Amino acid sequence: MKKTLIALACLGAFALTEPALAQTASSGKATISKASGKKKTTLRKKASAAKKPAATAAATKTDSDDVQQIKGRISGEQTADYPLNLQQGQSLSIKLSTPHSDTHYLLMPPEGDEVLHNSALDGNQFKGTTKQSGKYRVQVYMLQSAAKRNETAPYDLTITTGKAVAKAAPVVPPPSDNRDINGSITGSETSEYPISIKQGQAINVSLSSAHKSTYFNLLPPKGEEAIHNGSINGNQYTGVAKQSGEYRVRVYMMRAAANRKETAKYNLKISTGQ
Repeated sequence: MKKTLIALACLGAFALTEPALAQTASSGKATISKASGKKKTTLRKKASAAKKPAATAAATKTDSDDVQQIKGRISGEQTADYPLNLQQGQSLSIKLSTPHSDTHYLLMPPEGDEVLHNSALDGNQFKGTTKQSGKYRVQVYMLQSAAKRNETAPYDLTITTGKAVAKAAPVVPPPSDNRDINGSITGSETSEYPISIKQGQAINVSLSSAHKSTYFNLLPPKGEEAIHNGSINGNQYTGVAKQSGEYRVRVYMMRAAANRKETAKYNLKISTGQ
């Protein structure tokens, strides 16, 4: 009889405890206490239909506004896009660090679908210079095999942009000038021929005339002091311009012949080189 009463008491205790445990488990948490009462273990039920989380990213700028350090995370087929407004000739550096070996990035140009850099093929670091101005994009993605397994990848993305390098103006050589002039002067008349010359440009002037008192002077862009006086140095000159500007070749007659109102025909050759 005594044994029967003890058994009935145990069954009653079990019947009171079981519903309480079942009710707690249905709420998503179950707390199970061992007989010693010293240790508790908490269990969480896995969500049956969890939504795909959005890709997360946090950008931090360093002391220089040209550097962006981004911490992000993608899962499955998610991608994370980072737009970059860049000017032609601007330097660009991109580096992706991640423990997930199947996470990479694409660098896309302002127009079209052509990929400028695919880190899955070219490595997770890029350095280059933009060939056009516009809105570029850096897209972080996961390879398809890992994406289908719905894996999650944290990453660090560093984007560094430099100042646009001013495109040097093309060096245009000064135009060459070749003239073959036939002219005449009478008395105190003079004839002047302007020449636009750049510094360092070659100048060649020669005068031929049957009139022995006809000469030329080569005058600088400013002033009347002759660089070359044909009556003293001869009717041929070869030299290099020491400054840029408009030089002048002046054909004239010596005073004695000019006072006699003589007429002189001449041929003047002027050439300038690079």
